[in-house]
Amino acid sequence: MTYYDLSIDKYLQIKEALENAEDDLNTQVTLLSIINECTEDELLDLPLAEYHKKAADLAFLSEPLSPRPNCPKTITIDKEVYEAVRDVKQFTAGQYIDYNTLIKSEDFYSVIPNILACFFIPKGKDYGKDYDIMEVAKKIRHNVSIGLAMDVCFFFQMKSIRSINNMLDSLVLMTKIKMRKASKETRPKMKEAVEKIQQLRDSFNAGLGGTMWMRSLKH
Repeated sequence: MTYYDLSIDKYLQIKEALENAEDDLNTQVTLLSIINECTEDELLDLPLAEYHKKAADLAFLSEPLSPRPNCPKTITIDKEVYEAVRDVKQFTAGQYIDYNTLIKSEDFYSVIPNILACFFIPKGKDYGKDYDIMEVAKKIRHNVSIGLAMDVCFFFQMKSIRSINNMLDSLVLMTKIKMRKASKETRPKMKEAVEKIQQLRDSFNAGLGGTMWMRSLKH
């Protein structure tokens, strides 16, 4: 089993169980009940060998969830196709506002289904029209894996990073071109401006390691 076999909903339940853990054995039973969708009593009634076999399925949880930038063009839930808006420039104003509000949430993981509902739209429909966004978020929560969800979030953050870096690089290039025609008096100030832009870019990229989506998920 991997994070790509684990729904967002089950991941959130597991996250909560780990945060409230008191001892390893009872927590293990709780996690197995979540993954296997059964009661803790049903697990405790299993033969020991069968219980150990199920417990081995939890091994992947000891590894961090390391997202990769990936966003499928479509996903299918309950035979309904949802198309991805893979370019934020194609967002409607409402879509963009919803997305920016959600990514600022203090409890990022709990709103992941809602974030994905900003990207995945029922085929043939416009964002928020003729369908219930919250219902889509609910379906995503129970049917999309936490692995894919984090991949999608990472995909859009990486696109934002590239966009910002391209903008800063363009500013540096434009300033350097203007420096060639500038007077000797103004060149030092323009050179200083270039250095500040480059420092800003380096600082921005160096700080990414501490952001929510750039970090590997750890328990």
